[in-house]
Amino acid sequence: ITSNVAGGDLLFRTTLGRERSGAVDLLVGYQHVRLDESLMISSSSTVLSTNEAAPQGTVSELEDRFSTTNRFHGFALG
Repeated sequence: ITSNVAGGDLLFRTTLGRERSGAVDLLVGYQHVRLDESLMISSSSTVLSTNEAAPQGTVSELEDRFSTTNRFHGFALG
């Protein structure tokens, strides 16, 4: 199993107005996250047979591989 995560964001904040009781800010930005995952399953088996027609000690090997990539792109506004 492997898993890799990478991400980042870029945000910009500015003050739109100030008063004695507080301030109004604007927040704008971009966010990105990438997730890569993979899974490998392997198995090996040996067939033991008493039948003379079937070969003795036949080896069977199987391998499955799965992988996925997820990406998130987002816009932030506040």
